[in-house]
Amino acid sequence: MTWPTVLLVPLGLAVLSGAVGILLAWWSDVRSRGAEDAVRRGRSLTVPVLVSVAGDTRRVRGLVDEGALHVLGPRTRLVVDGRDYAAAGNRRHRVDEERFEFAEQRGFVDAAGTRHLVGVVEEWEPAVVTALALPPRPAPRWRRWAAAAPRGVVPALALTALAFLIGQVVWATGHDVAATMVRVVGEEGMESCAVRWHDGARTETAEVDCYAPFPATGSTVTVRALAWPFRGNAMDHEGSYEALTVGLGGLVLVLAAVAGGVTATRLRRPPVRLRPAAAPPVTWSAPAVDVDPGDPLPALLHSLSTVEAWSDGVTPPPSQPWYQPYVLAVTSARWWPVPVLGALAWLVEDVPEPVRIAALVAGGALLLWALHRSVSTWLAVRPAYTGPVTSEWDYHLLRLVDEEWLALLFLGDHPHWLVPLLGGEGTHPPPEGRCGVRGDLRDGGAVQLRMDDGFWMCAGPVERMDEEMVAGLREEVLDRLRDLAHP
Repeated sequence: MTWPTVLLVPLGLAVLSGAVGILLAWWSDVRSRGAEDAVRRGRSLTVPVLVSVAGDTRRVRGLVDEGALHVLGPRTRLVVDGRDYAAAGNRRHRVDEERFEFAEQRGFVDAAGTRHLVGVVEEWEPAVVTALALPPRPAPRWRRWAAAAPRGVVPALALTALAFLIGQVVWATGHDVAATMVRVVGEEGMESCAVRWHDGARTETAEVDCYAPFPATGSTVTVRALAWPFRGNAMDHEGSYEALTVGLGGLVLVLAAVAGGVTATRLRRPPVRLRPAAAPPVTWSAPAVDVDPGDPLPALLHSLSTVEAWSDGVTPPPSQPWYQPYVLAVTSARWWPVPVLGALAWLVEDVPEPVRIAALVAGGALLLWALHRSVSTWLAVRPAYTGPVTSEWDYHLLRLVDEEWLALLFLGDHPHWLVPLLGGEGTHPPPEGRCGVRGDLRDGGAVQLRMDDGFWMCAGPVERMDEEMVAGLREEVLDRLRDLAHP
């Protein structure tokens, strides 16, 4: 077996990783659509959850067990009663900027008073709420193991085990043949032996690994002729099979031990029970704040802006070159597997024809996927860069604790749209005023806001604000004003 063929193993794992990632994303989307009906039929689920503690945000897994939401992950084992989960206030937080994925995070505290924000990724939220509202029932034990398993190790374990199994099948379906040594090929230190043998009426030739002292030309060597789809290729009997078996088998055992150890450790961790964060009576004593908790939301945002001096950091919008939408479109897709597979198919010598065809097919599929992602992104953001201003709104800014800025678009005292602004630390427009909207103002759309003759690009999809979001936002603003009034 030649070195180029050996290199197919990591390249094949990379291709499998990309393909599996696409399939898992598609399968997760399909499962989330039918999850609510599946829960009503008695099925259990493991779902992605976003947990934030003291500024540390973790993507973990959760499941519903005996009427409670159990959350398991790195340094995390939380339990929230179903009634408490339904009663807790919530706010929205971005999970993954590349996929524009969101979760509704609800505020909780533990027995020590530590604040936790817990939220199920939004497409799974209806299923979890439904499961918590149903009569309590236990979740299967394997669901707990699935939720606690390390998400980074399990895919690597699955791919490595698959590669190990494929290697064993390829070897087992082959057969030993007596081949004739033809010549030694390759550079010094990287030699391989060209051999020839007869398979029925066909004469086959291949290169296999060999080591000094090399067999004499014309002598007979035993090699392993491979079956379809690798017919016409062979492996040596001098250690390649053993090396691949030991290497991949050992890696499977190591990854399995790591996955099992981490999972068991997470399950043994004592659970931390959470309760909804209480909202104590609001009193105001800061001399710079004169606010009634019953004031409309614009007045509360104006007070928060005044106390935190948001007007001091007003800057012009970041520069946006003409080619920026094209850069956003191109960088939204993953292109690197395409040239890797192309190089494998066209530049690496002695690649078996089935592998070459598979690489071309996989590269073509990934190219089409990347083009689809890139074109979709460009079509989504283009109106925000080239379209006219189609509407005008009153706006108020809100600064989050992580220095992100949100623009809330108001009609009267009611906010209708939430737009995360693209900028840098300390970069934001005036905290309130009138703005024009250019682009697709819809749930999940992309827009730019014209403020003081400059355009500010959104940092994520536009969100329509429902009554629940407005109530949660109002509570958050009141909490921050209370904290500022009583430092």
